[in-house]
Amino acid sequence: MSHRITNTLTLITAALLLTFAGPLQAESYTQNFDGFADGTTDLGDGTIITGQAARVQGGRLQLTRDLEGLGYSSFTIPAMENSASGWTATWDFELFDSAGAGNPADGFSFNYGNFALGERGEAEEGMSNRPGVTTNISFEVDTYNNGDPEQGVGISGVLDGQDPGDLAFTNGIILNDGQRVTGTMTASYNADLGTVSFTTTGLNTNANFIDVPLPAGALGNDAFNFGFSARVGGANQDLFIDNLEINTDPSLDSDNDGLPDTWEERYGLDPNDNGLDPDENGIVNVDNGPDGDPDEDGVNNEDEYANKTNPIDEDTDEDGLNDGVETNTGVFVSASNTGTDPKNADTDGDGLTDGVETNTGIFVNAADTGTDPLLADTDGDGASDGTEVNKGTDPTDDDDSPDSWLVRNAQSGSALNSIADTRALFDGLGNLINETTTSHLTINFRENANGPFPNAQAFPLIGVENGDTNDFAIKATGNIFIDEPGTYTFGFNSDDGGGAVD
Repeated sequence: MSHRITNTLTLITAALLLTFAGPLQAESYTQNFDGFADGTTDLGDGTIITGQAARVQGGRLQLTRDLEGLGYSSFTIPAMENSASGWTATWDFELFDSAGAGNPADGFSFNYGNFALGERGEAEEGMSNRPGVTTNISFEVDTYNNGDPEQGVGISGVLDGQDPGDLAFTNGIILNDGQRVTGTMTASYNADLGTVSFTTTGLNTNANFIDVPLPAGALGNDAFNFGFSARVGGANQDLFIDNLEINTDPSLDSDNDGLPDTWEERYGLDPNDNGLDPDENGIVNVDNGPDGDPDEDGVNNEDEYANKTNPIDEDTDEDGLNDGVETNTGVFVSASNTGTDPKNADTDGDGLTDGVETNTGIFVNAADTGTDPLLADTDGDGASDGTEVNKGTDPTDDDDSPDSWLVRNAQSGSALNSIADTRALFDGLGNLINETTTSHLTINFRENANGPFPNAQAFPLIGVENGDTNDFAIKATGNIFIDEPGTYTFGFNSDDGGGAVD
């Protein structure tokens, strides 16, 4: 990935075996930083404040200071009982960048992993590449260099020492030069669902990541610590943290309705109302219980929780089909039982949302393609349904396919040492000993299966190269369709050179 906020999630992959003598016990850590003198760096509660900039100031924790390039700071919290079963953390924040001193920089993160207490971290890059840190999940705010493609909010990390890519990322400006932003952030881990969530308020670009799936086998650990990591390299922002609260055991179910309190609170349901018993006014609100269906999509809360869909949004993936008809069976039965995934807007990955793929077998228009939402190439002509719709051909008719690239393949009796030699070969002026013309929807020829682009094909005419072949060339002719007006740059990649003819 291109983002600097990758390489920050490391999660445990071995099976986790816990033995308890009794019921799971939740634990909480709360800190509002009140009652401490300005400049305090030891709260006396087992936490560790690290870094030149870090201190209590005005009843809040300050981790970076505007106009003071003091580097990295951190605030680490000891491991909490039952965090492996899940946890939720909330805190208030303030970011400030004084006017005229350059854009804000650099950022911060909230972490959960096997780092030591007192570990400084890598700020907006979590615990990436820190000595001894092998497992960590990071919820990140990258304020560096307004307009930069790596700037924004995200969840990411490393799994078993490898980068799995961003779990979630939204690019955008966090705050502007001379701006102060304040709000609340919430990060959570749900072991039952195998997901993490991260939401923020008050930023110019906010996080709204709900139940983001973790990689297979990724688990929490009761020995993991919690902590903030922050930095200022260019002396360009204040960061204050306040009203921190961390609670473990998100499976707590106050009303015993089978829906965890954290899940109900996330979606605005009452965790103290099971949907069966009257409230203080004698009213039974079914929507708060397992049989409720507040979004009226035909899926009750119990199933929405199990399916990891949104109980207050009838179309979780916004593909034009409500969650009730997307049965996720992989088999299309009817418009009311599509077999598609309610959490994936394009189940077959063909570039068309599930809602427009009506599976009637008749193409009407781009909003009613008649294609199979579970089959990327409905008519089997070699072009995906999305490609055909974009190029104006019928994705349900194998006799109506997009224009292909015509590829003239030529082999010379002597080495081709320049583009001029290659053009002379095709113009009939070179030592042509063999040629053929083939048709391809894409041009992606390689001598082996490796390369920057997937699904490579063997070279036409001579197939896969087994050595250093300098006597072969191709000339591809075709049309490029542009759907929207604008300025476009076209390029090609070849290890031996090439050029545009027309």
